[in-house]
Amino acid sequence: MGTLPLTAKHAETATKQNLAKRDAQSMGRRRRHGGLTNEAYSALRELIFSGQLLPSDRLVETDLADRLNVSRTPVREALQKLCSEGLVVEAPKKGYVVAALSPEYVLDHYAVREVLEGLAARLAASTSSEMEVVQLGALLDAMERANKGNRIDELAQHNANFYLLIAKASRNVVLVDLLTLLQDRLRMLRDFNLRVTGRRTEALKDQRRLVNAITARDPDKSERLAKSLVANARQARLAALRKGR
Repeated sequence: MGTLPLTAKHAETATKQNLAKRDAQSMGRRRRHGGLTNEAYSALRELIFSGQLLPSDRLVETDLADRLNVSRTPVREALQKLCSEGLVVEAPKKGYVVAALSPEYVLDHYAVREVLEGLAARLAASTSSEMEVVQLGALLDAMERANKGNRIDELAQHNANFYLLIAKASRNVVLVDLLTLLQDRLRMLRDFNLRVTGRRTEALKDQRRLVNAITARDPDKSERLAKSLVANARQARLAALRKGR
């Protein structure tokens, strides 16, 4: 009593197996869909950051889906995510467009970056290891070589690594996370500034002074120089915006 006939047991087992299979397939579809959305999101961000999609460019879902070789749904969801980050906006009668760089965008982001970079440099002057100080010098040497060779993409990557290393040398994980996020959002502005020859030459001189201050374990000077670098970059970008660039 209480024992199901063999056929009933088989039926119950088969039902459970079918339900499990259906759940697994559904989960697999959700994961694939989420993966495609993330891929589309990453690809679109790169197109914006690299300048292949310019401010005010219209973003047509069907065109982007063809370009990325995905369906429209992941593209639509990626655009919504980019819209929430401020990189894309919805324009009347146009749909989604790449956000224009406004003076407010520059001021807001650089105001935060100035404080955080200053704090990172101040902490790094006290907490960085000898190896990290050597690595900062090596990165700066590489940046100067890239600058002389006018290799902008290489210079931009070294520049990003330079500031990330200072952040890591601060030994403050929250600061590292915030600066990594901010650096990503400011990539369009950073790459533009590095294309101005006179501007990047002066910045490299100031970065050399910053490395020297960190090496000398001078927190006050390190913070002041780091903030000055950010302030100069902000002014260069604002000046370009006023000229319509």
